[in-house]
Amino acid sequence: MSNTNNPVQLFSELLGGPLGDLISSVGQGIGDAQAALDQGALEQTLEIYDISKDENRTDEELKLLSLIREMGYHPTFYTIPETEVEAQISLSLDLKSEQSSPAAGYALSKYKINATPMNAGNVNRFGVQANAMAKLKFKIVPVPPPQNISEIRTVPDLSNFAWGDETKAMLQNLGFSYELRTLDGTLITDEGPMQGLSAWGQTPLPEIIVNTSKTTLIIQYSEIRAIPDLSGKNWNDETRGIIQNLGISYELRTPDGTLITDEATAEGFPVTGQTPGKGTFINTFNTVLKVTVTI
Repeated sequence: MSNTNNPVQLFSELLGGPLGDLISSVGQGIGDAQAALDQGALEQTLEIYDISKDENRTDEELKLLSLIREMGYHPTFYTIPETEVEAQISLSLDLKSEQSSPAAGYALSKYKINATPMNAGNVNRFGVQANAMAKLKFKIVPVPPPQNISEIRTVPDLSNFAWGDETKAMLQNLGFSYELRTLDGTLITDEGPMQGLSAWGQTPLPEIIVNTSKTTLIIQYSEIRAIPDLSGKNWNDETRGIIQNLGISYELRTPDGTLITDEATAEGFPVTGQTPGKGTFINTFNTVLKVTVTI
């Protein structure tokens, strides 16, 4: 009920406002209600699939969530099935003067439609009559959930996970496809040397919300390198630089396996073998490249 002692409120009710504002405010109210329903369902979806919160959950909760994730369950999305608004208003026209382009040099008149609510208060207090009537109807019909909503996930922070079967299972349960790469972008095809390593970087970044059907998670490991091809090279500063730039430890040996302790004696002689072989992925922390030099 209106406050009859509030002159500002009485004046605003009498004047009403632009018709467009009235329609848009009703539509916005319906939209806000639908948005609140959607937000609730989305928050529930993210709560289920946000693994960053798993460390604060009990074993029973984790067991249940693991089952839910494997099923691909997603919360129900509710819609306002149908909304019909009928408003009785008084319409009035305001003559609004606007300047046309500077070149024209004269003003054009433009009408603006205002709407005043036809409620009992206005009729009784101000004697407002229905100069025009308008019936405004808004209808919202049920729609299916957004496509691929079950594939929306929050990207996990892989720096907190050592690479292994558990981490791979976690990514698969979340529906992520992934690629493992070195710092220079080389695709890692052998996961063996990576066991127990934490990710150096990832794309997309942690906590970003993505669609797993359209996203490939790129995971980079700083310790992993591909062994370079040293065949056809001589042992010199250039060959040595290739190995050192990759951060790989090495040792020189003769064809019979004898360790060469003085590299100067191998300078300029051909490289005739290497272990591991070219293209092999290694962990630089626990692998030594054995270079065979025929002196």
